[in-house]
Amino acid sequence: MGRVPSFARVAAGLVLLAVVVGLTTSPQALLRTMAGLDLRFAGAAVALLPVGLALQWWKWRVLLRASAPEVSGADALRSLLAGFGLGLITPGRLGELGRGLVLPGRRMAATQLALADRTTSAGVTLLAGALSAFLIPGIGGGWILGGLASVLAIGAAGWYLLRRRRRQWLEVLGAVPAHAWAANSCGSAVFNLVFFGQFHLLLLAAGPLPASVFWSVPAVFALKTLLPISFLDLGVREFAAVSVLGAAGVQPAVALQAALLLCAVNLVAPGVAGLIVLGQGRWSTFSVLGPAHAR
Repeated sequence: MGRVPSFARVAAGLVLLAVVVGLTTSPQALLRTMAGLDLRFAGAAVALLPVGLALQWWKWRVLLRASAPEVSGADALRSLLAGFGLGLITPGRLGELGRGLVLPGRRMAATQLALADRTTSAGVTLLAGALSAFLIPGIGGGWILGGLASVLAIGAAGWYLLRRRRRQWLEVLGAVPAHAWAANSCGSAVFNLVFFGQFHLLLLAAGPLPASVFWSVPAVFALKTLLPISFLDLGVREFAAVSVLGAAGVQPAVALQAALLLCAVNLVAPGVAGLIVLGQGRWSTFSVLGPAHAR
């Protein structure tokens, strides 16, 4: 029974993607754009993947080790990859909150820290997107207000969770010192810059771009962050790319190819690696956790 909703989410994402392509360009134009890519720029974007992964591992390790010093760097990496694997098969990549699945005895704490890690990164993305949108003609002020309102909404949701389960959450999050939160926030900012840079390189791979495009890129990811509704963000990410970058003078086929390639590089590849990690540790993980740690 659980497979039907997953299939429906995949189908919805594919339909949305097809609608975006059909309304903005054509499959033939998209294929022509991809066939003419400059491999130097595309290769540079791919080369940044290990940098982005290392930053995500580092900022996750900072939070995890602050709460559980006994967790090794290798365990933190396995946990991060496991989250990528779960995120590959869930809407909005919410499965990434399951990083604790491969950390026996730390599942609940890891889930809370993973939520905090994702919230910090999302907050940075929204703020960067709101500020960048100020430079896009015709969008500006509304985007800034929307971005700031979204950050406040995230903060309010976090406060609500703390109020509802205050003792459980504060026990974990309160154990993380201020310098660890600051380090995680800085890591999130640098990671976002790497992510934006990869997308810009994939856009450049299709040819020269107006200078304004560089400042428009964060707004694409801010809009996507506000709409975590489809499997792998299919269709949503492409809609955001076409809508925002179109205002900066980018052709729809160029925006679409960059969005799709970025998904393949930064989501699909790490997600497949994560599924392998989950598959290798499936039986040992559940046998170690047992009923006592499954709560």
